[in-house]
Amino acid sequence: MHFSSTGRHLFLILFCCVYSIQMSAQVQSFPYVEDFEKFNTCIPNCIVPCPLLNAWENAAGLDDFDWIVNKGSTPSAQTGPSFDALPGTSSGKYLYLESNVVCSRGGEALLLSPEFDFSTVNHPVLSFSYHAFGLGEGRIHLDMWVAGTWQRDVIEPIKGSENRWQVRHVSLLSAANSSAVRLRWRGITGPVETCDFALDAI
Repeated sequence: MHFSSTGRHLFLILFCCVYSIQMSAQVQSFPYVEDFEKFNTCIPNCIVPCPLLNAWENAAGLDDFDWIVNKGSTPSAQTGPSFDALPGTSSGKYLYLESNVVCSRGGEALLLSPEFDFSTVNHPVLSFSYHAFGLGEGRIHLDMWVAGTWQRDVIEPIKGSENRWQVRHVSLLSAANSSAVRLRWRGITGPVETCDFALDAI
């Protein structure tokens, strides 16, 4: 392929702009907290994706359905929260899995965090709030991308239990001083609709 001098300059400018945008999305300041309050709410469905902000991503094309931004109660009865964990109000927002849609029954939804730069962090620790209430057989798995590979299930999978927000603290010592770390929540729903899982205050 041939580039003129002008074409080369344009290519370099575009490359530098894209590179700059990607680098700016990396989290380098800690402590870091995401409470999803600035995110736009979405309607659970199997067609229209739920776009996220601040370099959080639903893994489009790699899973069966999306994590949904919501506030207040979830549509399904006897499962899910009625308010968020932070700030703890019915108008506060959180991410959750809606089990009462066709594509989510027994499906998997992948939530990707921004990329974290732990190069100066000697003992990174993750904390997050979760709400796992219902009679379904779903699970939440937590994976970590470090040293160019996914470490699967860095904690025991979380299953439905109490009707309240709970907090999990996780040592990420194996990612200490690593410059490119991502987290992935794998939500797997059961065959019934009482299986809504939620995340907040990460």
